Amino acid sequence: MPKRRRRAPGHSRVRPGASGNPARRALSGPDNVERRARARLAEHLTRTAASDPLLITATPALFLSLVSATMNAPSESCIDDCAALVHAYAHLGVRAHVRAAALAIVNVRTGAVGSHGALLPEWEDDRVHGHAVVWLPGQGHLFDVTAEQFPLIAAHEIGPVIVVADPAPEHYNAEHAVLERLAVDLDPLSLEYVLAAGEITRILLDHPVVRGQADNYRRRGVNIATAAVHLLARNLPPGAEHDMPLRRAAALVAAARDLPDTHTSDGALRFVLARPNARPQLLDASQLPLPDGTPPALQVCL
Repeated sequence: MPKRRRRAPGHSRVRPGASGNPARRALSGPDNVERRARARLAEHLTRTAASDPLLITATPALFLSLVSATMNAPSESCIDDCAALVHAYAHLGVRAHVRAAALAIVNVRTGAVGSHGALLPEWEDDRVHGHAVVWLPGQGHLFDVTAEQFPLIAAHEIGPVIVVADPAPEHYNAEHAVLERLAVDLDPLSLEYVLAAGEITRILLDHPVVRGQADNYRRRGVNIATAAVHLLARNLPPGAEHDMPLRRAAALVAAARDLPDTHTSDGALRFVLARPNARPQLLDASQLPLPDGTPPALQVCL
């Protein structure tokens, strides 16, 4: 087997057999990266208003960032993480898409610049020359969960990058839409993303090495969604779900609020539903009983 060259930033490798249980704890103690990830997530949960859609949409991304830090996961796994996140958002009732992206970075203090990703990504065996992000058109939210693979971003401990833009119009077509520019200033960096059309992103997603991980992405997605619901249910005051604008996610938080929780033998978080004269039932986010009229989970077509 030929040796692989060291991957440059923006060259992602899909990881066959990657864990489907992102709630599993690492054996090593916390380091600076993990502490920063925990602090970001805690600040998000305590300072973001329940009426702000970002409370729900950023929680899965920040949780995944914490898991990656805890498990010392490789930072260049953008396709894996984006695909899992899209599945997680589907369980929360939020439309999301993986999009190939080109990223330009400027340090406005030093003048240092960086350019990563590509609007026409290419595969080389199990490596892809490009970068991927998650785009939520209905909310105008972009999540770059592996942004710290890029040295200019890692040097300032800014990742994951969250961009809040204008929501896409109702007639948004994921296969053809291109966002010309999506910029954010994160002192001292200025970032500019350009997203490839969905039909170009298919270069990333239709490769056999990605298709072969479909079940793993689904498992990770439901585990991420379950952990996000748990975090919101445990950290928000009672009744906060009534202010949430995303109806399915709000219903999930309300359903989980009074349920105890546990972890399975492989580390996946589950809610415990007591049943008369029967063993308790362990439920993930896709199985929680919800009121009639709750919007259904969305179908995922990567």
